[in-house]
Amino acid sequence: MTESPVPNARQEGARLAVATRLEHLAAIATELDDQDLASEAHAERQRLLEAQFFAACIGQFKRGKSTLINALVGESVLPVGVIPVTSVVTVLLYGDVPSANVRFDDGHRESTTLDAIADFVDERRNPGNRRGAVIVEVALPKAILRDGLCLVDTPGLGSVHATNTEATRAFVPRIDVALIVVGPDPPISGEELELVQEASREAGDLAVIVNKSDQVSPEQLREVLEFTRATVESAIRRPVERLFSISALERLTIRAPTGDWAALESYLTALSANARERLVGTAGDRAVSRLARRLASEVSQRDEALRRPLVQIRERVGRLRQALNDLDQDLVDLRYLFDAVEAGLGTEFEKHRTRFVQDTLGDLQCALAQWIDRHASADPTLRRPAFEEAHRLAAEAVQRWFDTMDPRANALYQAFTERLVRAANDYVARISVDAADLHVDDLAPDLGFRVRRQFYFASLMHLAGGSPITWLVDRFASRAMRQAKVAEAASAYLTHLLESNSHRVENDFKDRTRESRRWLEGQIRARLAGALRSAERAVAIATEAQHLSEADLEDRLQRVGALRGQLATLGD
Repeated sequence: MTESPVPNARQEGARLAVATRLEHLAAIATELDDQDLASEAHAERQRLLEAQFFAACIGQFKRGKSTLINALVGESVLPVGVIPVTSVVTVLLYGDVPSANVRFDDGHRESTTLDAIADFVDERRNPGNRRGAVIVEVALPKAILRDGLCLVDTPGLGSVHATNTEATRAFVPRIDVALIVVGPDPPISGEELELVQEASREAGDLAVIVNKSDQVSPEQLREVLEFTRATVESAIRRPVERLFSISALERLTIRAPTGDWAALESYLTALSANARERLVGTAGDRAVSRLARRLASEVSQRDEALRRPLVQIRERVGRLRQALNDLDQDLVDLRYLFDAVEAGLGTEFEKHRTRFVQDTLGDLQCALAQWIDRHASADPTLRRPAFEEAHRLAAEAVQRWFDTMDPRANALYQAFTERLVRAANDYVARISVDAADLHVDDLAPDLGFRVRRQFYFASLMHLAGGSPITWLVDRFASRAMRQAKVAEAASAYLTHLLESNSHRVENDFKDRTRESRRWLEGQIRARLAGALRSAERAVAIATEAQHLSEADLEDRLQRVGALRGQLATLGD
């Protein structure tokens, strides 16, 4: 392994200065009795002093993220399964002796054994994270971790367990290197693309890893890699410089590097050797900015709570709680509407797809037959070119239809969801006086799909291979028979391409409808729940203020003002 360069005096001094600021932020959080922020500030300070950086595997559930990390360390440390397994963020870092500890949502920590990790991170043993684990740290004496690299396993997006997605999104601001783990089918989902955009704004480095590449043919893999690169580059608006095609399970089981595995390991090793100080320094600066901003919000809420009469704050909490209760009931009612919406949209998409195939197939088959007639005499090996022409004709037709249908599908979704958006804005308007960070226009009335298209054209080239009889016909049959057999097979291939890929387009619209619905409901609930939590904290502060003398209250207000000034300086 390449030796990690020793930081120079300037780098060391800068790191210590940031560590001091984090220590100060932790002290402010403790004074404000915010143990979560205090614990996070201490943790960020500790990893800064130890020069650790987080390379986090993120992506949809069942992409093989846990298997990938197991393969990188050469040991099955993390649990895996055929259903969504990971429910808690898990960090693998260097330690001379294997060990593990768990941090819980109440701030306390517990040591555990490697064998017991699954009791906390496995959805099957800790459903919905009811044990309240926030993060699990696993120390291992592995060479890849020795020079500051920490491998992070995150819960998968899109799982039926909503808490899993929330845990991953909450960790995104702490990611230094984003390892986007995707698969061959579909290559990347709309929800993953949103996370890629978030991570690209936060992380110092980003790499895309196409896992399970052994499950598709070389031709299909090339298509997946091209589609993935183009889609990610469009989302982050810059080139994807690192794209790896691997099979983590294959690496873990046969112990031999296949695909781009050696290149992936070299990339991670080079990060430790050449980019460690940059990544660690950037992580510290981001942590200071993030924590100072959150603490400034806490200070502002405390100032308001100390100044506003308790009765007003209690009334505010009551209104917010009632709004949230009303929302729960109304979302149940609206869910029936949305179920009908999904069914109605599904029927509309199916009608459009059926009409497209009926209107298009005959013309495409005619065009293919004409092409075969023109090239039959000039090309004795006609089968492969004929299949390629069938592929071109089908791909262009499906793409044109997709491009035409996309705005129509979006318009249909907007029309069907208008009632829900209007209800959401009504709720926000009702509580806007009680939650200053909410605005009536948070959700636009013309809100459309919230996830990007996931469709890519599947070539199904394995259907072009033929059989031994096909081989004999192509070589020894008469030209007329050969042409007839090729035309028959190519026409069947074209029909299959059109049917299969038009179904993929239809399913893309349905999936985007479903994911957009989930996003919209989550946005409504999150806005109200966040406002309620803020108001309840204000009640606690205001209740305490009722028992203070005027002099003590003035001292508190002065202290709040002083903290605001300190945070403004620390956050710069």
